[in-house]
Amino acid sequence: MKNLYANILLFLCGLSTISPILSAQQVNKKVETKLAWGLSARQGKRPTMEDAHLICNPSNLKANNNNLLVGIFDGHGGKQVADFAAKRLPFYFLSYFKGSSALIKFGQDFPESGFSKKIKSEAKANKSDSAKNIISVEKIFKNSFAHIENNLKTESYAKDVGSTAVVAYIETNKFGYRILTTAWLGDSRAVLVDKYNKVVWASKDHKPNDAQEKARIEKNGGQVVFHGVPRIKLPEVNTMLAMSRSFGDTQFKQPNSAAGKLIDGGAVSGEPEIFN
Repeated sequence: MKNLYANILLFLCGLSTISPILSAQQVNKKVETKLAWGLSARQGKRPTMEDAHLICNPSNLKANNNNLLVGIFDGHGGKQVADFAAKRLPFYFLSYFKGSSALIKFGQDFPESGFSKKIKSEAKANKSDSAKNIISVEKIFKNSFAHIENNLKTESYAKDVGSTAVVAYIETNKFGYRILTTAWLGDSRAVLVDKYNKVVWASKDHKPNDAQEKARIEKNGGQVVFHGVPRIKLPEVNTMLAMSRSFGDTQFKQPNSAAGKLIDGGAVSGEPEIFN
C-alpha cells in the first residue's frame, strides 16, 4: 500500500483555467527528505501578483525529515492576506508540535522587520496550545487557521482583501507509511493522484451555490446571485464574493441588519474543511 501514494497536487483555480501550482511527491531517489516538490506560478492579466505559497520542511526543529508542509494562497483584492497567511501558518502549525520555544527558534529564520518580534509575543501567549498537549493534525490545522483569522480581524486591509488557502501536511509514521492531511478554504484545490496518474481524491470547492454553503449564507442574511459566476451579496456590503470561505474578507464576516448575529461563522466562513 505504501507505494501506491504518488502525488498530491495543489491548484489555484481561476474562472476559466486551472493551472497546476505545487506538487509534493514521493520519489525513489535517496535524497535527504525522500520528498520532492515543484513550483510554478503565473500572474495572469492582473497588474500585480496576488498569490503566495509556503514550502516548509520542519527538519530544523529536529522533526522527521520525511515530513513536509506545503500550501498555496490565492489572493483577491490585493496580496496582503495571501502573504500574511503564507508567512504565519508555518509558525502556528509547527508550534503545536514543538511548543512555543521552538516557535521562537523557528521565527529567527525569518528576520523580516518586526515580524519575529510579534511572533515571539504571540508564542508566549500561546503556551497552553503547545506540543505538551497531544492533539491531532486536524485540530492543529483548525487552530492554526483560527489564529490567522483572529489576527486578520485587526488588520484594516483585510476588510476588502482576502485569500483562499489549500495546505497539505505529509508525515511519515514509524512504520514508513505516508499520512496526508489537507485543509482548505475557498476554491483552491488539492488533488491526490496515484502512481498510475489516476485521481484518488480531490477537495470540494467552497462555492456560494453549494447547498450547504448557500444555507449558511442565507441564515446570515445573504443572497446567492449570479454575476458571471455565483456570488455572495450582503445588504450592507457594496461588493460581492465568488467563494463562500476564505481568509480575510472581514466585511463579509460581520453581523448585518438582516440576520442580526453571525450564524455558523457568518456568510463567508474562515473555518477550513479537512481531509485525512
